[in-house]
Amino acid sequence: MKNIVKKLNNEQGVSLLEVMATVVISSIILVVFYNVFTMGVKTYERVGVEMQLRDEADYIVSAIMKELYETPINSVRECDGVDHCIEIVQNIVYEKNENFSTLIDQKTLDESDEIVTTIIFTPNAVTLTKKEGQNPETTSNLLNNNYQLLFNNEERTKVNLECLDKSNQCEQGLIEMQLKLEHRKFTDGQMISVDPIVLTSKFGF
Repeated sequence: MKNIVKKLNNEQGVSLLEVMATVVISSIILVVFYNVFTMGVKTYERVGVEMQLRDEADYIVSAIMKELYETPINSVRECDGVDHCIEIVQNIVYEKNENFSTLIDQKTLDESDEIVTTIIFTPNAVTLTKKEGQNPETTSNLLNNNYQLLFNNEERTKVNLECLDKSNQCEQGLIEMQLKLEHRKFTDGQMISVDPIVLTSKFGF
């Protein structure tokens, strides 16, 4: 009993060694907690950016596919002097026969009256241009400013045209599009980096 009272009345306090040990242990715990918290935040943000990349790539491909499905395709050709570019041509239309309303006549348009849809892939844009005969062309960019396309290796952005017929005009074939998409704010060298996403799609005509 006397020993307990003696310890309670001890006014020596905590030694410097004990204080330093407490500070060191607390610092280690705080560093570990901070690293775990930071890793969690980075992982959460990285997953979010990956989902945004996937959504952006899906949007671009869906918009192009929608245009291809809605446009009657008579032939497809590569653009003259422009890389990563194709032109979808509609030069055949169908009209009612002037003498017999139940008959449909096929008409081939002059080159100046053709309906041409052009798709161009560049680092900063996916340009969709439509020109209907003599009317002014309409142009839209499908790529959001936060993203860019990469053309730097085998898994690069590209568009390939494979013709199945042997005619000069590619009337039947396969369009293969591959997008390699990167977020501008999460590239290598940034505090949080996210690998580019690669999406491949094919369309037969």
